[in-house]
Parts: sequence; C-alpha cells; structure tokens
Amino acid sequence: IVCHIPFAKQAKLFMFFPFWIDMAVPIFMILTAVNYTNSSQREKHKSLSDCYTFKYVTKQIIRILPFYIILALFETLISNQSILHTLKQMLTKSSFSPGSYYPIVYLQIIFILPIIYIPVLKYQEKALLLLSSIQLLLETVWRLCEYFTDINLNTIYRLLAFRYIIFLAIGCYYVLYRHKIKKKHMILSLILGVLYIVLFCVFDIKTLLFSTWTTTSMPTILYI
Repeated sequence: IVCHIPFAKQAKLFMFFPFWIDMAVPIFMILTAVNYTNSSQREKHKSLSDCYTFKYVTKQIIRILPFYIILALFETLISNQSILHTLKQMLTKSSFSPGSYYPIVYLQIIFILPIIYIPVLKYQEKALLLLSSIQLLLETVWRLCEYFTDINLNTIYRLLAFRYIIFLAIGCYYVLYRHKIKKKHMILSLILGVLYIVLFCVFDIKTLLFSTWTTTSMPTILYI
C-alpha cells in the first residue's frame, strides 16, 4: 500500500524508500520463484518436459488469468472505454490499479521459470552466472533498440519478464542450495548493493543500462 502513496521524491529519500519500500517488487519476484521451486520439488520435476506438462502449466495459468479477465471487464465498465482500449492499457501500461502489472508479468514467468529452474537445479552457481549473462545481454539489446529507434518503451519494459531473470534465479537457488550461501559473500554483496542504490537510486546517476525503473533493476539483487 505504501508503495503507491504519492510521496514527493525528497520525502521518499528522507524515509529511505530505496532501501526498503522500493525493494517490494524484487522481493516479490524472488518469492514467486521460491513458491514455484517448492511446488516443483513436491511434483519431483527433474526436466523441462516435467515442468511443461499441459496439466501443470494450465494449473499455473488458472490461478491468475480468470481473475485478471474479470478485472479487465470491470475496468472497461467503470471507465466507459471500449474493450480494445482496455486491452491496449493491459499490454502497454498495465495501469488499472496498483500492482496490476503483475498478472502480465506472471503469465510470462509461468513459461520462463522452467528454463531458469532446471539449469539452477542441475548446474547451481554456473547456472546463475549464465542466466545473469543472458539478462545482461537482453538488457543491452533492449536499450540499444530504444537508443537507435528513439522510441520511449519504458512502460512496456516494465512488463517484460526478462528483467526479473536474476531475481527468479536467486529464488530458485535459495530453495535448493541455501546451505551453500556463505556469510562473507552475503556481506560483500550487501555492501555492493548499498553502493549501487546510493549512486544510481539516491543520486540518480544515469547510465545506458538500468536507467529506468532503477530501484527494481538487476543490480539491486546484490542488496537483497
């Protein structure tokens, strides 16, 4: 609830929002992967074919899609707009209400989480490195497309699941191999994460990568 109260920027900084309130989305993505991994462990998923069975995928979709359809219809009625306008809002801005971005992202996550979960299950830290590299590559390609086309795609970017790959991977890794996480590595990660938030979220330093939605961007995983 606090995330969506329109505080002024200075008020947010005064209350240290970048260090706790703004971490809501990254933490939510980690918990999404934690729940998925626990479910996959119960189902004894060992391969991609296990994860992509029609029954299992359908069960994941049914958890959220019907409710989102009801929300879309309700929004159409109260806004007195056409269904086409509502669909456009869904796919480009997800602006129905606070948190309404999540169903669009979750529907994508349903299909990409197995591609994250299975490598982490089998290859552990090597999978984290590979998945981080893939996300960096995708982030770079996206920003280059924005730069050379001179089109502002920020609202769409927010709704793309690839920007949460590392959060999902860490969620999987935590469930499977948290016993391997060392305290000294956590402390170092925390220091680097705080440094990133101070420089790029508090002082608002801009770079080509992670220049928008900075507080929910890939490097904040270091802090979490």
